[in-house]
Amino acid sequence: MYGLGRKSDRDRRCNRTKHPHRGVLYGTPAHGCERCGAQYQASVLRGKLVDNFSLTFHEGRLVDFTAEVGHDVLESIITTDEGARYLGEVALVPHSSPISQTGLTFYHTLFDENASCHIALGAAYPINQRGGAEMSKEDLLQRGVNSSMVHVDFMIGSAELDIDAQTRSGEWIPLFRQGEWAD
Repeated sequence: MYGLGRKSDRDRRCNRTKHPHRGVLYGTPAHGCERCGAQYQASVLRGKLVDNFSLTFHEGRLVDFTAEVGHDVLESIITTDEGARYLGEVALVPHSSPISQTGLTFYHTLFDENASCHIALGAAYPINQRGGAEMSKEDLLQRGVNSSMVHVDFMIGSAELDIDAQTRSGEWIPLFRQGEWAD
């Protein structure tokens, strides 16, 4: 197992889209390529707090989870359907983002996702695939785009976060160093 978003995370592949106004890069991870486990920041899911929790993936599938607070809420999301056990989004947000600099956790995804790197369980965005908006569900699944009734974000960013990416040729390049885009 590898730590998600840490230097040892060596299995990230994704199609990506950049929001130039926010400095956010988000994408659809290739279905089934993740091997990771990590501790996550507090989140409000379905109106209830989930805190001190972890998710563990093997061959892309969520295989284990814990939560000291909100275990039942997390379990209800994960058991929604088979697609809820896979990642649907990986988003890179620099720690220096304006919302992050407020120092506040809003416990509201629409704000918090612009303050922190995050992942989402469940449905992926078809628009991250060239021509994805016009593809059938079957074609999207064939291209590795996850399908689910849910899409739930979990914040994972920090000022200490390092992220590396592997190119198609096998070269490793730094994407993030200490929570910021690498030079």
